[in-house]
Amino acid sequence: KIESDVPYRVSGDPGRIRQIMVNLIGNAIKFTEKGEILVQVNRIHGGDDQKIALWFNVMDTGIGIPEEKKGTVFDEFTQADTSVTRKYGGTGLGLSICKQLVELMGGSIGFHSKEGEGSSFWFIIYLEKRESLTKPIVEMAKDISGTRILAVDDNATNRMVVKFQLKSWACVADEAVDARSALDMLYKAKLDKKPYQIAILDFCMPDMDGEALGKKIKSDPFLSDTILIMMTSDSLRGDAKRFDAIGFSAFFTKPFKQSALYNCIALVLGKKTVGSIATLSKILTKHSISEEQRRHFRILLADDNLINQEVAVGILQNFGFNVETAFNGKNALEKLEKEPYDLLFLDIQMPELDGFEVTKIIRDTRSNVLNHTIPIIAMTAHAMKGYKDKCLDAGMDGYVSKPVESESLYNTIKHFLKSKEPPENKGEETCLAETDLSQFEAVPPVLPCNEEDTPRVFDHEKMLKRINGNKDLLKKLVDIFFKTIPGEIDQLAQFMCDENCEGIAKQAHKMKGAFANICATSMRDIALEIERESKERETDGMATIHVLLDSLREEYSKFSSEMTAIIDKA
Repeated sequence: KIESDVPYRVSGDPGRIRQIMVNLIGNAIKFTEKGEILVQVNRIHGGDDQKIALWFNVMDTGIGIPEEKKGTVFDEFTQADTSVTRKYGGTGLGLSICKQLVELMGGSIGFHSKEGEGSSFWFIIYLEKRESLTKPIVEMAKDISGTRILAVDDNATNRMVVKFQLKSWACVADEAVDARSALDMLYKAKLDKKPYQIAILDFCMPDMDGEALGKKIKSDPFLSDTILIMMTSDSLRGDAKRFDAIGFSAFFTKPFKQSALYNCIALVLGKKTVGSIATLSKILTKHSISEEQRRHFRILLADDNLINQEVAVGILQNFGFNVETAFNGKNALEKLEKEPYDLLFLDIQMPELDGFEVTKIIRDTRSNVLNHTIPIIAMTAHAMKGYKDKCLDAGMDGYVSKPVESESLYNTIKHFLKSKEPPENKGEETCLAETDLSQFEAVPPVLPCNEEDTPRVFDHEKMLKRINGNKDLLKKLVDIFFKTIPGEIDQLAQFMCDENCEGIAKQAHKMKGAFANICATSMRDIALEIERESKERETDGMATIHVLLDSLREEYSKFSSEMTAIIDKA
């Protein structure tokens, strides 16, 4: 139930809001055997002119929470009743993650509950007002077959190439040798009630060039709804803006790739279905086409560590990819059962279901996953010999090491999602081109940083290289670090008190990855030593581990001081 005064558009972090809602709704479904679940979104009036406060509420008629357990609901690894884990499954991490995400967005979260009668979990976040779109909404047409297109060019070879490609995609393609012929053909087709949907115009033509022809078409009410694409062998700065003002929907240079032409046509047709070309005024170029192609690729990233998530998501979004996240293996499977993602980055060591178990379920054709052949890329900090082969043998398609680097992520996507070029010499066969990643600009390599004899508390330079100099992302990561790491250290200490060597090893491994991802080198090395000690010496190595824990706390204090100074200067 969304109240009528909730604005249609706001600016915020949709991925994180979605993650919170999926978690809260998932919990409500899990603990409600009968009755109902209600999801509400209300606007809280007041505040300033730039921000809108929204109240999200998930109410259920489930088992509720006992009074004595209410104080620990948002704690990690805690559930209201220990029998719940046995009956319903789960690790108790979900609500803790929700709390962290809400607070990172500057909001607040809470709940009301009565045992046996149900629960109501709510959160309030502040989002920026959006009066209008800053970027056009562009949809890609699923099929361009049957589209009537006129190719206008005084060069016979160019016309032949364009017409051949259009016919290979089952378009109805005709050609005109000059502007005058093109106008005659456009008028005749409109009078015959078989209008051309698109006209592809060459710029350099005698008597009347493509720009002048475009002006005539757009100024004539009888022809003005024709979608115009400009093609030219040469271009100057400002051309795209000039052609946009005339009414062209796309502009790119020759020679062109087959997939580029196909995707350009698919995009302008999709653009037309969303709204008028005049309303969505931004002209498509080879660069904006690439941006739209990337945006239409859907990547799912599954990792239970918030810092690891944010680093990888920040890198991928910097390249323009559409990325969604899952906070564990089970959540990843739930998403894969509902949405057809194009690529999955999968952390190996996660609670509840690890990466190998998730892969086995995905590859099982009897499971409910929509795409059993989705490319799966393992993400792991394990550097043991043969571990990559173990991932591939399990059914994964690739492997990237943690901490992740922008170059490795980019090249992995390029390798696994590289498009198949539209087929040549296929007559009337229809080809739905996939996104062409090969035309993306090359990514500058990330230069390796020399490891020093004494590990740094924080390697600022290396961290900025990892996230392509994104200082806003760095501040966000540091905020997450300060809010999560003290709890992670306390959890490690608890495992030590319990002499739980398996728990120590897993917790140290998890923390090692977070430290490495934020370039906290000295803490990474200490976490690595704790992991090794817990595996090699078991309980008789506990004294050494306690000394290492003290060193870890000391290094964290140094990190806090150093990072605070860096952020204050920024």
